[in-house]
Parts: sequence; structure tokens; C-alpha cells
Amino acid sequence: MKSQKKTVKTSGKPVYVLGTIGGIRTFQKAIFSTNDILQSFEEQLDILLKEQVDGILLETYYDLDEIKAVLEVARKKTDLPIMANVSLHEKGVLQNGTPLAKGFNQLIDLGANIVGLNCRLGPYHMIQSFEEITIPNDAFLSA
Repeated sequence: MKSQKKTVKTSGKPVYVLGTIGGIRTFQKAIFSTNDILQSFEEQLDILLKEQVDGILLETYYDLDEIKAVLEVARKKTDLPIMANVSLHEKGVLQNGTPLAKGFNQLIDLGANIVGLNCRLGPYHMIQSFEEITIPNDAFLSA
């Protein structure tokens, strides 16, 4: 059965559906190999693309290397908008010690259209972290 794109409108305004895929690694990086993660990610991505989502949301990635690896795969498979959200280890710093601005720039360079933060430290630390960085060129921020 072939999937058909459906146009959904609410109050006369278009609605967009993002397919979301979350990170696997949290604080125990060695438990899952990159190959296992990529295989699982590709299976999920292929299903979402088959169902014709309007964009991809990568969210709650604690491990910068993991989100970079899956973002590379996603960008090779689609030109849909991709939102890449990481989780802070502490204000302005990712789990591996990378400053947030540097991590965002790496994700943008790999093809993320929107970069942002979610989970773990909450809105107060997200706002503080955003205040310390320059808004990246050619991308949007999310929280």
C-alpha cells in the first residue's frame, strides 16, 4: 500500500508534521556502538520518510557524536527541514565538554536547519545558555 500525502488544515492554516527520533546514548556511551545506533536510526528514518512527514526532529541527544552521526545519515537521505536538539550537561556546555555554540555550528555545518535545546536542565538554563551565544547564520534556534 503506497502512502499518500494528506493536506491537513486547522482554522484555514496549514499544519506540518515532524517525525521525531530521539537519542539512544545518555551517560553510558560505550553501551551502544555507532553502527547499532545508525542501523536503528535508519530504520526509523526510512519509515518516517515513507509516511511523508514534513520534517525531521532529532531530540534529546546527550552525545554530540551520536547526533552528528545520525544527522549526516538523515541529510544524505532527505532534503526536508531537520531540527537538531541537544541536551545540556551544564549551562552552555554539552556532555563531552563542547561549548554549546561550537556544537550548534557543527550541527549546522552537517545540515541542520534548526538547532536547539531540550530536556535535562530546564528553561532557566536554556535561556542563560542562549544568551551567551550568537544566533547562528542560516539557522534558527529552538527550545
